[in-house]
Amino acid sequence: MTELPEQAYVIVSADNSWRMWVNGQEAGQGDDWMRPGLVDVTQRLRGGENVIAIEASNGGNSPNAAGLMVVIDSLAGAVPTLTELSSNSGWRTATEVKGKWTQANFDDSKWKPAIVAAASNDGPWGFINRLSAESLSRGSDPQSWWGDRPVRAALASRDTLQATLGRPNREQPVTRRDSQATLLQALELTNGASLDGILREGASRLKERELSRESMVQAVYVQALGRDPTATEAALAAELLGDTPDVDQVADLLWVLVMLPEFQLIP
Repeated sequence: MTELPEQAYVIVSADNSWRMWVNGQEAGQGDDWMRPGLVDVTQRLRGGENVIAIEASNGGNSPNAAGLMVVIDSLAGAVPTLTELSSNSGWRTATEVKGKWTQANFDDSKWKPAIVAAASNDGPWGFINRLSAESLSRGSDPQSWWGDRPVRAALASRDTLQATLGRPNREQPVTRRDSQATLLQALELTNGASLDGILREGASRLKERELSRESMVQAVYVQALGRDPTATEAALAAELLGDTPDVDQVADLLWVLVMLPEFQLIP
């Protein structure tokens, strides 16, 4: 690891229980295979090589299905980039271990490659089906491990803006969505106070990061559209921001991106 991540966490699910060590220090444990565990490991990582070791134990009095699923996510870089690692056949396992097997200098050359028992959503576990904000088992509330990172609206309570834009109640099944905006939605998307307030708050946070004009343009394009700006887009955005952009100018740029069909339809 050449750059320490700004945020890193591990999601673990094991039938029946698990314990995890990061660089030799115990970081978490769980014994409910129906609830994946979420562990913030940001402060436990270090530059260079890191070791995440997990002990998984099966239960029951007779042979039965057993498995371990691990997902490691980290965010790093001036423009935060998500890196994800998942357990696979490249991992090494052993049924019996001796010595300091949680340490970086442990020799695991005699361990066997992990066996892929099932895809993430197949087999007897259905890992992905159980992976939601409500199902995760954690020792603290989301703010402590997610911070200011964006969260899918489906996992947050519906507010006035979402209701205006057509988000239904969770208890109400919806099989189709209108393809044309209503008058109320059009007004909200052109000069709505709720959306303007959100964009101005986002502009203020961008200003606090003290990015250069070029880095700011790249950051908002990557986060809003999932891609870098073209040369023409970068030039126009830089002209809009000026040499020393204030909150109003940054908010104007965010308005431009939010109005793009690419933002409204693809994400």
